Amino acid sequence: RDVTSSATHSAAHLHRTVALDTPRSAVPFGLLCRTPRTVRAGPFEPTPFPPFDWGTLLYPCRELEVTHVHGMQASLRKMLVILGANILLVTSAFRFPHRYCHSRLMPLSMCTEHHESALLAVNEMLEDRGRTSLAAVGELLRRNNLLPEGTSVSDFIRSQPGLTLSGRPNNLQVSLIGQTREAALVRLVSEVLNEAGTLSIQELKLKLSERGRSIPGLLTLLRRNSDSFRVDSGVAQLTSQALSSETISVAAPPMVRLQSLGLGAEMSSDLLPNSELVEEVLLLDLDNKAHMLEKSASYALRSGHEGCRTLVLGFCCTSHNPRLSKQGAEMCRELSDAGWLRLLAPIHDTKNAADFVMAFWAGWLHERLQLSTRFVMLSTDIHLDRTVCDLLAAQGRSVVSNPESLHQ
Repeated sequence: RDVTSSATHSAAHLHRTVALDTPRSAVPFGLLCRTPRTVRAGPFEPTPFPPFDWGTLLYPCRELEVTHVHGMQASLRKMLVILGANILLVTSAFRFPHRYCHSRLMPLSMCTEHHESALLAVNEMLEDRGRTSLAAVGELLRRNNLLPEGTSVSDFIRSQPGLTLSGRPNNLQVSLIGQTREAALVRLVSEVLNEAGTLSIQELKLKLSERGRSIPGLLTLLRRNSDSFRVDSGVAQLTSQALSSETISVAAPPMVRLQSLGLGAEMSSDLLPNSELVEEVLLLDLDNKAHMLEKSASYALRSGHEGCRTLVLGFCCTSHNPRLSKQGAEMCRELSDAGWLRLLAPIHDTKNAADFVMAFWAGWLHERLQLSTRFVMLSTDIHLDRTVCDLLAAQGRSVVSNPESLHQ
């Protein structure tokens, strides 16, 4: 017991001697600041270190503390500089609202244009479809990169005064204020009947499917809107068309049936213009764009007969026989005689027969014409747009679908 106690006192004396006599720079910080330990004096009871004066050890610790404080001050200074720069940036954005858009910190003119493009795309979609799911609207905006950055689709819709959200939270629907889905469907069917004229219900469904639309309860929709449509024996037509055929047909100018013109239907290199002269080819789907035939003929003759560089190809089933004005019929005859217009139809009428004929002759012309020749598709059939046009474009050819310049 005496030996152990003596060793304990010697260790404490050594500890105090190291702490007091060793130079400050050589004293480990851990040795100076650790708490006293207890050493077992024997198998019976522990004996603590005798107490020593901690005040003599404060100065070395204070040197280390000052060095640590200097490092913290340098780090704090850097943080303050970065924070100040961010505050200046944000303050400038809010101080000059005419120059910046707060949500994206971009010029306000670009931000406004971006929002207007997104709103225009949504409005066109809703005018065509009526009430539409929020998911479909979001897909449209993301696909065209129109969704403002940092804004959810629902927040964007709620921020527009002309749009409204309705329905359950898990099935939100977007619609134009003051417009119902039925009104949009009525407008869609009216457009189809206005282009195609009187159609049976089955033919009307086919025309709608060509546009990528399917209307459940189509017959019910037609009968419920009797002020716009007339349905008789499975045949639908616009009320205005019915009244026109009954009361105004006598005053209408004389019309000529397309099939009576005897337009050229042969396709060969000898009968068509020289491939080097052809700068443009119009592929006209007469089954749903018959009203565009006269406009296409006028467009082809815009530079006169000698300066014609546009080949017009009309496609329709054998039973389709739209009417033309006398002036339009004369232009079609002149183009046909010069080889710049052809009326192409299938040998036998089947479902989508005219579409397959168009695809065939488009490939035939693609092989023979120069790559610089542009193809123009005139059709409401989205399936033709996604097959014929996409394939021609994939081959490096310039392709345009339903340009506004021809519709004016």
